Amino acid sequence: MFPKELFANRLKALLQDADISADQLASAAGISPDVLNRALSGQDAPSLDDFVAIAAYFQVPTAYLLNQPPFDAWEQALKRKTAVLEALARMLPFPAESLADLHLPAFLFVYNAAFRRAEYDPDRQTLTLYPSFSKGAPVTLS
Repeated sequence: MFPKELFANRLKALLQDADISADQLASAAGISPDVLNRALSGQDAPSLDDFVAIAAYFQVPTAYLLNQPPFDAWEQALKRKTAVLEALARMLPFPAESLADLHLPAFLFVYNAAFRRAEYDPDRQTLTLYPSFSKGAPVTLS
């Protein structure tokens, strides 16, 4: 089942990050403004073509928009963004400061490339990130 409300929230975050309106996105991506507004309100899911056009416009992984791994614990990752950036900096040849300046689509791309799965433990309130490469040890963040 398509996560309509979650999709709407993530699409709003992308619009805000890009500093564009829904009408501008509709025009640029070739989507009906009515279809886009219904998707933004959580009423309807966009068609597959419109969904792909939105992901392509923002250059984001479709897994982010669908709440699939490693984005299924995304809200918890955002709450721990500084710690996630520090973990990424230890894993990748980039200083944490350069990662902190990434706009949302670029951060999503790096996160998706670095982690294959994320698990949130609500009892311990910890987020465990599993690196995409085989020798990477899981990173647990409080």
